[in-house]
Parts: sequence; structure tokens; C-alpha cells
Amino acid sequence: MASIMIRRLIGGLLCIVLSLTGFATQLLANPPKASSEAQQSFEQALSEVTAHFINILRNQQDQSMVISVKNHQNNDHDKDAKWIETELYFAFEQKLSNVELLLLSEAIAGISSQAIHVNTTYEIQDNHVILRIRALKDQMSGAVLTQQEILFNLPDKHRKTLVAVMDLESDALNESQRKAYSNLFRSSLARHPQFHQISAIEMAKVDVNAIKQKTNCREEACNGYIGEKLGVNRMVTVQFLKVDEGVFFITAKLSNIQDGALLVSQTVEFNGDTKTIQTVLDLLADKLLGEETSSLFVAEKTPGNGKVFIKSSPSGADIILDGEELHLKTDTLIPSVSEGRHVLTLQKDGRVISQSFEVKADEITRLNMTLERRSHDQGRGGPGGPGGGRGGPGGGGRDRGRDRGK
Repeated sequence: MASIMIRRLIGGLLCIVLSLTGFATQLLANPPKASSEAQQSFEQALSEVTAHFINILRNQQDQSMVISVKNHQNNDHDKDAKWIETELYFAFEQKLSNVELLLLSEAIAGISSQAIHVNTTYEIQDNHVILRIRALKDQMSGAVLTQQEILFNLPDKHRKTLVAVMDLESDALNESQRKAYSNLFRSSLARHPQFHQISAIEMAKVDVNAIKQKTNCREEACNGYIGEKLGVNRMVTVQFLKVDEGVFFITAKLSNIQDGALLVSQTVEFNGDTKTIQTVLDLLADKLLGEETSSLFVAEKTPGNGKVFIKSSPSGADIILDGEELHLKTDTLIPSVSEGRHVLTLQKDGRVISQSFEVKADEITRLNMTLERRSHDQGRGGPGGPGGGRGGPGGGGRDRGRDRGK
């Protein structure tokens, strides 16, 4: 009798363990979604992310970590991705002193096969950002170390409205005329400071006709599909209609991608004289983006610039700034760098060092760095030690003093 009860007890415990294991696996594969009500600042979001990684890596020494951020909608390493990537690097650098950091865009410097890969995507929805972080234990196994989804308010200086201006639609024009008029209208819209068009290169990445044929969608739904692919907030469509000989109407519509709502529709008349088409399109752009529609856009604030003087030991190192090789060598002065945080990497003959720094407008930031050989076993070295890792006494770190630029 006792043995039967023991077997039943063991069986019950096994069921509980299996259920908990299944729940944990499901939670890891599908982390809880961030609540739209739980919005926070970017700084608070970064604190949450770093605290999470501190807990995970507390018992690991000399660990390498590769950081990568891309646009969730089009998988591009765009301007906002670089901004978030730099801020993540800075936050990790301040809190994870035992971790060697590298941006994936600096892969030219070499990546350890045992490095943790922090693959992150961002998605901007109205005035907040969804950050999806997926950390892989190493490149070889691809095992998921952790996943996070963080929601935060988009900082004011990064708020902007991205707009896709589609090619003009018309049965009254041939292909070359249609393309020419489309580009002229984009130029007309570009005169308005609140209007941020995505580039022709980005537009070319999406096959509009293929989407329409595949989905068999109506105009509003098609705009939504295309807009999501392009990663924009608004879309402008233009129709060129022939009413009579020498009488044409050109209609431009501005739509919201998120809900498909038509925000503005404006029409101008055209007499067919090609000499006046630019004037007519300028008028249409002015009507579409008049004072009554200015509240529909958020103008991006233009950052100031500062100077950065970079000195290294040894000198003659290649300079990589925010993942882009500048084709410059130390020691040198970079005359114009946008204000804010950046990540600098120097490399020469197998020696490499990376660190974040901050630029203030109209000031000179001086960086003095000592290059060390990168290896998985070596790590960065402690403050004052050989090579100096992140910088410290004797370590070739940055000179934190700044001079007012003249």
C-alpha cells in the first residue's frame, strides 16, 4: 500500500515538473509582450536591459559580446538602428566591466566563435519604440540565452515622420512621362522641412506590383502592406487624370499607414503644357502640406556638430566610427561629428580597441587610446593593467577633458 502511494506521489511530482518545464520553454520562445501602458524613457529601458544581462552574466568571466541592431520592418542597419546600437554599447560598457564588447558592423576586427550575439530589432510605432532583444549563447550552437521585449517612449529629438511617395498613376501618360512627373513631385515635396521622404533606393526594394497581385488588395489595404514593407508612417499616392483635351486633374492623397485613414486629399488642374508642370506640382505640394496639415508631421531636429581629436599608441591605426570605416589613420582630427554618443574602434596589425564617447556641439573631444591584441582568452585587461582595456591609469583610455571649439 505504501509503495503504491509513493509511486503515485512520484508520478504527480513528475507531471508538475514536466508542466513547469513546458511552460518555461514556451515563455522563452514567446516572451511576454510589452504593454502599451507600460511606457518608459529610453534611459529606463536601457537600465532594464543591462540589469537583465548583469544577472545572466554574473558568474562569467572574460566574456565577449557582439551587439547588432536592425530595423524590424526592413532588416536595415539604418540611422535609428545605429543610434540604438551605440546607446546599448554605452550602457553595457558602463555596467558590464567583465565583458568585451564589439559591434557587428565592426566585424572586420574579428569575432570570437564563443561570443554572445545580442541580436536586436527596433520598431517605431507613433511615439514609442518596441525593442526586441534575442541573445544567442554562441555563434556555433545558436542556442537562445535570453529574450526580451522592451517598450519605451521615443525621445523628442528622434521623432520624425517617414513618408513614401509612390509613383504617379495614370493612363494618360507613357512610362517615361510618368516617371519624370513622379520625380518632379518628389522634389516639390522635398522643399517642405517637415517632410522626410525615404530614398529611391529604399523604394526600389519593394515590388509594389507583386504585392498587389499577391494580395489582390484594395487601395487602402495595399498602402498598408507596402508601407509596412518600407517602414514608413505615411504614404502619398498621386493620380493623373485626363478629363478632356488639354484638361487634366492631378490628385495627391496622404494616408496614415497604421490605420489606413485618409488624412488629406488635394487636387490641382493642369492644361497639359509641360513647361508649367513643375509650377503645378509645386502648387499641389504646397496645398498637400499647408499649415492645416503641419500637425500631421514631426520635424526631425538637426543635431549640432563637434570635433574629435584621436591619438593612439601605436599611431597609424585605422579608424572605424559607429561601424563605418572612415579611411583615416591616427593621429588625426575629425572636424565634424554629430553631437551625442558614438562608438570608436581603432585597429592596427591585429591590435584593436573599442570604446564609446560623447560629442558635444561646438566642442573638441580628445581621445587617447592604446591598442591591444584581441583574443578570447585575454579579455580587456583591468584598469591600470597592460593595454588598459577600457581605459584607466596607464591604460590609454580617453582624456575626458574637453576644450571649447574655436
